[in-house]
Amino acid sequence: MRQNSYQILIVFTLLTVGLYFLVMSLMGASGFLKPFVLALLIAMVLIPLSRKLETWGVNRLLSSMSAVFVSLLVIPLVLGLLAVQIDKVVEDWPEIKKNLKPQVERVSDFVERSTGLSDKELLSFLDSMSPVSAKGFRVVDGEKNKEVDKKENSSPKVSSQAFGTAGSALLNMFSFMGSFLLVFIYVFFALFYRRKIKLSILRFFDKEKRTEAEKVLSQSVSLSVQYLNGRLILVFFLAIIYAVGLSVFGIRNAILIGIFSAILTFIPYIGNIIGFVLAMIMATVSGGELWMYLGVIITFSISQFAESYILQPFVVGDKVDLNPLITIIVVVVGGAVWGIMGMIISIPIFGILKIVFDHIPATEPMGYALGNEDVGSDDPGVFEKLVNRIKGK
Repeated sequence: MRQNSYQILIVFTLLTVGLYFLVMSLMGASGFLKPFVLALLIAMVLIPLSRKLETWGVNRLLSSMSAVFVSLLVIPLVLGLLAVQIDKVVEDWPEIKKNLKPQVERVSDFVERSTGLSDKELLSFLDSMSPVSAKGFRVVDGEKNKEVDKKENSSPKVSSQAFGTAGSALLNMFSFMGSFLLVFIYVFFALFYRRKIKLSILRFFDKEKRTEAEKVLSQSVSLSVQYLNGRLILVFFLAIIYAVGLSVFGIRNAILIGIFSAILTFIPYIGNIIGFVLAMIMATVSGGELWMYLGVIITFSISQFAESYILQPFVVGDKVDLNPLITIIVVVVGGAVWGIMGMIISIPIFGILKIVFDHIPATEPMGYALGNEDVGSDDPGVFEKLVNRIKGK
């Protein structure tokens, strides 16, 4: 009994140490791994297009180049649409600020009534929590003393800082463009050499098990591609639902909010909350009428119903769902390791891992642990019964 306890303790310790070094390695190699992993996910999305072109007689080189070219066209179109919507927000900013000012004053009055703190006292309290307040000045005895006087602002040091900032921004822009191009170079070679990659993986298995391994690998890749494409289709439909619903209820910049809210659904739970808050803020800016707030609630409720009971089961499939606990853990760990990008790509990565685990007998328990099977009550709710009846179950 004591020997078994020691073995369990040793295994647990080794797993903890291994996970620690794994996370530290992922963080240290993020400069290489983030564009590489993103490229692999994009390549998996483009595999059906590349295969379709090859069935039409296009060779592997041209089909891979064409798939990359299509993706390079789609991304600027989406970014252009977002830029147009953001430009509208910039144009409407004076009016937005005018509409938002009374709401801010109401919040300020509510805080003062609830806490008994005036604006100056609240700033003083916040400043005591931080060396520098949010507005860039210190609060001492209720008076605002600026940290930098006019002489320092007009000194040559400020000019050198301005040049340094401009140079840093330029370097960041070149770094981003380099990473962007590197991603699509990876995508091209992943598509072009996908058969080589597959055969390389199969060589890790014995010859007598290679046929079975090839079957598992093909099924896993097929389901992974289906999952990723389903997620993109889901985002597309949700963007339409959000944009149309918010437009009907007179919310400003409904298209921009709809696209952002749909993209944020890549981050489960957290993304939905952020999208809802953004829509509520825009409802306040649009006039703050009661029916506008109700419109936002109705739109997001309809979209959540459609996502959970219609789009998710039929478009993405219900075999790759991660259970809520794993989802939250994965999102938090992804954010801690790779920031916002880690939060977004962690769900597709672990969705693919679940598919692979489900198809390998030795790792099937891990797939079950990640999955949404046997979660909740055995008796399905009204909406689950309706969906099952439609699906013929």
